[in-house]
Amino acid sequence: MKITCNKLMKIFPLLHIQGFIKAMNLWILILQTQMQSFWYIFFNRLWINNEDLIINNKVDVFFDPNQSTSICYYIMNRIVIFLY
Repeated sequence: MKITCNKLMKIFPLLHIQGFIKAMNLWILILQTQMQSFWYIFFNRLWINNEDLIINNKVDVFFDPNQSTSICYYIMNRIVIFLY
């Protein structure tokens, strides 16, 4: 039995290779340790549930998971977090 694939599905990975690479790197990062996974999920959910409350652009860069500066990617101790 020969299985055929939609032509668009065949070229999809080629068109979106940068997105796949970014997603895989993120996946690898958050699965390094249980603490890293918890940290990412906690701050990612905090952003998703409160995005409309965070209006200051200066604070956006620290909480928006779309920014590489987001604290969801860097485990910190309590003192450092309070400095934010």
